[in-house]
Amino acid sequence: MRWLRGLRPSPPSASATSIPGDDAQLSALLHSEYASAVQAGAGMTVAISDCGLTPWASLITVDLGRFRESFASEIDALVATIEVREHAVWVLHTDALGREVANFSLAPGRHRLEVGPAERSGRVSTAVLRVGPEGSANIHLTVAAVPFELGFGALDANWSEVGPVEVIDGSDRIADMPRMAICDPQRLGQQIRAEKSTLSSARIIGSPDRIGVSPDDLWTSPRDRVISDSIEDLVQFLCDQRFQMPEGYGAFDLDYYSRYLRQSVARVCALVDLLDTRATQGASILDVGAYLGSFALPLARLGFKVTAADQYDHYGTSFDSVRTFLADSGIETVDLPAEVTAVDLSGIGSYHCAISMAVIEHLPHTPRTFIEALCACVAQDGFIAVDTPNLVRWWNREAFRQGESIFQDLGQRYWGEPPYRGHHMEFTPHQVAWMLEQAGCSGVEIRMLNYNPVQWDQIVAGPHADALVATVDDPSLADTILAIGQLGSRDAG
Repeated sequence: MRWLRGLRPSPPSASATSIPGDDAQLSALLHSEYASAVQAGAGMTVAISDCGLTPWASLITVDLGRFRESFASEIDALVATIEVREHAVWVLHTDALGREVANFSLAPGRHRLEVGPAERSGRVSTAVLRVGPEGSANIHLTVAAVPFELGFGALDANWSEVGPVEVIDGSDRIADMPRMAICDPQRLGQQIRAEKSTLSSARIIGSPDRIGVSPDDLWTSPRDRVISDSIEDLVQFLCDQRFQMPEGYGAFDLDYYSRYLRQSVARVCALVDLLDTRATQGASILDVGAYLGSFALPLARLGFKVTAADQYDHYGTSFDSVRTFLADSGIETVDLPAEVTAVDLSGIGSYHCAISMAVIEHLPHTPRTFIEALCACVAQDGFIAVDTPNLVRWWNREAFRQGESIFQDLGQRYWGEPPYRGHHMEFTPHQVAWMLEQAGCSGVEIRMLNYNPVQWDQIVAGPHADALVATVDDPSLADTILAIGQLGSRDAG
């Protein structure tokens, strides 16, 4: 949502011209974190709640770029017909660079709003419509697209009538079901819409006062407790051993890794959810990039036969105690070559499932050879699973909005010695699914999840609560992508 803080209404400019409109083809982007919209006759009634920041709230963003793909020719402008039936609507019109072009009110009546023209470079202008402090407005909106070659005079283009967008408050369900909000926000969003709306497209908003995300709040099932307790045992082991990396790798920040491992309980729980219908107890699992064993240990304690593979010898003797600790839980450990441009898994065996968690973002080259190597370790009709940070997560979008970088600290990369072992590339959910399909997987399932909130015992109203609510409404905003796919016959095709 485009939120414009500190906007002060200017005196009304010259009135817009009234024009008629009907038919349907396009749809406009209608949303507000602080509004609820219901169908009322031919239009919609929008009620504004107290947003705690300003008496104004964004109502409609009309973005020319959103509609270009619907037309064969480039669009020069959008022309909106706005019938204001109650109270006033204010309009902020900005150019392609976000600079204010006009700021005026629309009194009750029918008005025309021209949005554009667009520059041929592809940058477009935007209009944000906002209801005033009266608290409500009843509007009817139609939108037309005008191609470049026709100019503003061609108003006989197809028109669209905007359908209703219902906004529902999901605060209570998110607070009541934090485990699902963390590990499967998509399913929770579907449940909230089924309970509170007749529209599967209804927007979910909310600002819960408190969301409990402590282990006692989240990990209540016997299986989840095994996973959580396993991670606690691993953290305690690292503390007791005063684990350190070899010289040249920097200090091992135990506080950081303790938080990271506890957050990873959410990732393990989500993986086990997906394995539920795909792998029986006792099935063999290869964990490539196992590192400290944050997946291998709980999986072994849940009854899977686990092999943990990583470049252990590359770290000298630092991981000797970790490998012994894992072996005590029945986990075989395998050393991989330290070569960073390729991973050779030949001769490592055949498994029902091969997993690689938080690895592909670290590859400095094509992920193809790595994923193909994973597939080569899987028996016919077995599975591979990967998880990786979501490039388009809520926090990255906020960073972009504020003009900040979404990449890891430049200083570490600039001053560090090769090879750089941080994130070389992050991916979108669609890209991860596409890669598994290219490697021969079928039935690829994507699970979006949030592990960032699990570093605390509770979340109160603020950006972390906003991010969690946003992912329940739109799972593509979640922190992490988990993907699993099945490999068929090697002889097919």
